[in-house]
Amino acid sequence: IFNGFLGYEHPFHLPETGGIAWFFDLSFVATSATIVSGAMAERTKFVCYVVFTLLISGIIYPLVCHWVWSDQGFMKVGNPAAQVPILDFAGCGVVHMVGGISGLSGAWVVGPRPGIFIHRANLLQKKDIYLHDRLLAT
Repeated sequence: IFNGFLGYEHPFHLPETGGIAWFFDLSFVATSATIVSGAMAERTKFVCYVVFTLLISGIIYPLVCHWVWSDQGFMKVGNPAAQVPILDFAGCGVVHMVGGISGLSGAWVVGPRPGIFIHRANLLQKKDIYLHDRLLAT
């Protein structure tokens, strides 16, 4: 189970491909990190975003990729020991799931954008957005 959960053979795919697969995986993890940056935009300091990105890139994303894509992963479709097999088409499921869940949890922690919502009768209501804001937003 240790190998199916964490994995320890061929880190970064270097012995197999000479680093090409590592660069390919780097583009996928960068996509997950940009999803998080959009979810937490305007509410975090740059240092906090860098720490969050390092956590996703160094720990969370590699674990989930191993679970779903590795032959020893416990969620791989072809693995006979897989209890919850997942078929990921072209990597989009892992990339967007990690980015989406991480972005949702980050946005939940930092809360709503300041100045956008107002409290009325214990409810959050969105402030009126004027025309110049709409033009700048597009």
